[in-house]
Amino acid sequence: MRRNGDAGAEWREWLEVRQNGQAPSRVEVGSAAVRIGRAPENQVVLGDTYTSGRHAEIVVHGGGRAVRDLGSTNGTRLNGRDLVAGDVHPLHDGDVIEIGNAALVYRWSPAGVAVPTPEPVPAAPRRRPRLPGWAGRLLLRLVIAMVALGVLIVGAAWLLAPSRVAILVLGSDARPDELRRGEVGRTDSMLAVVADRSPGALLLISIPRDLWVSIPGHGEERINTAYLFGGPDTAERVASSLLGVGVDRHLVIGLQGVREIVDAAGGIVIDVERPIHDDAYPTDDYGTMVVDIPAGRQQMDGETALRYARTRHQDSDFGRMARQQQVMTALRSKIVQPWHWWRAPAVLAAVQRAAKTNLGPLDLATLSFAVVAGPGEPERLALDLGLVEEFRGGGGAFLLRPTPALKQRVGVFVDPASASVEVLNGTGTAGLAMQAAERLRAEHVRVANVGNAARVQRETTVEVAPGLKRAGLRAAAILDVPPDRVGEGTALPPGVDVRVTLGALSP
Repeated sequence: MRRNGDAGAEWREWLEVRQNGQAPSRVEVGSAAVRIGRAPENQVVLGDTYTSGRHAEIVVHGGGRAVRDLGSTNGTRLNGRDLVAGDVHPLHDGDVIEIGNAALVYRWSPAGVAVPTPEPVPAAPRRRPRLPGWAGRLLLRLVIAMVALGVLIVGAAWLLAPSRVAILVLGSDARPDELRRGEVGRTDSMLAVVADRSPGALLLISIPRDLWVSIPGHGEERINTAYLFGGPDTAERVASSLLGVGVDRHLVIGLQGVREIVDAAGGIVIDVERPIHDDAYPTDDYGTMVVDIPAGRQQMDGETALRYARTRHQDSDFGRMARQQQVMTALRSKIVQPWHWWRAPAVLAAVQRAAKTNLGPLDLATLSFAVVAGPGEPERLALDLGLVEEFRGGGGAFLLRPTPALKQRVGVFVDPASASVEVLNGTGTAGLAMQAAERLRAEHVRVANVGNAARVQRETTVEVAPGLKRAGLRAAAILDVPPDRVGEGTALPPGVDVRVTLGALSP
């Protein structure tokens, strides 16, 4: 190929591909685009599961070469910088393209010039080891002291931090001009976050804004007015009474804060289940605009993430709560990835600027342990129509009231050991359900009922009420049932949180 109009100058181009656990390989770059991804039809096939099927490509651009991300799931980096999907970025000799745990080094040289093969470096003659000088010894002692101090600080935080922190996250809808006038707005977004230090667990509980509750000193009102009427302390008390969980910490964040925090994290990736279309999305200047977000995995900046979490005209407040939980989960997933840890200072600075909170240093330590040590994505529970019921208030207003099942469900969601389990025999062999029940009772599980299934089934299954997967996994582990047989059920009887149905091919 001729580069940059050099008459008669032919150039050879190639990629040095380095993947974990594999010897480096070389892929020649011709005149056609070079596709990179996990799918076998690509010219460069990467084995990392974080790589999309069609992830990126090398293309001809401006007389040279350029790299372009093809809207991948986990992004592409060039020399340590995240690329915007679809944009073309010129390449220079020695540039490093990072995709997952793979590194692709772009190289070029004049055709006919042999590409040197690195020769082995001769072993240096053995010398008697010499003690470092005073500067070396001082530096070594300083490094050891810093490591020891870090271990002590983490250990002290672990010992002193509370075992659990329950935080009420309040999303204020106050616009910029209202904030300038000192108005706090209503909290149309309310999310209880429960962080357990050990074992690490992060739980999200979305609270509908239209719940009709008793607000101290103000009678019965919508729950989204608790902060407006009595500030964060009143909102905490109302949430604690509703959920049956002691909530004594809060974090209040406005619309602009969401934008800034997501942008500081470098954006987030969300799998949009169905297209979002809102003809009347509210703007900061009291107008409306049209919002369209296509289905599929989307890379979202702060503004898009806010629109995704805030819109509700397409479905309902329940749909909006689920989207808010998605945004929180995606943000957590982004900041726990080691290659994004360098963004942590900017994210913390954005939170500090945008949020008002009474979280102390030890509370933040518990939250950090829960975020980092959690086994996977946060567990999520929405107070939907299975736990609240609709009714009409004065003037025909649409309102919700909690059902008796709400506190029980939240209690088991927060503490899986309190779950009530039903054991049914679907094996066709008498006595096996009672044996399974005794194994559960030996581990202090509350068995509510033992009986026979309506029909014989091949495999043992574990059904849980919505949001109670942790309780189902606990019962499954005791009975040696694989985790993939735990799923949400739709017809569990009242008072039963988990149903185990034994199969003929037990467990």
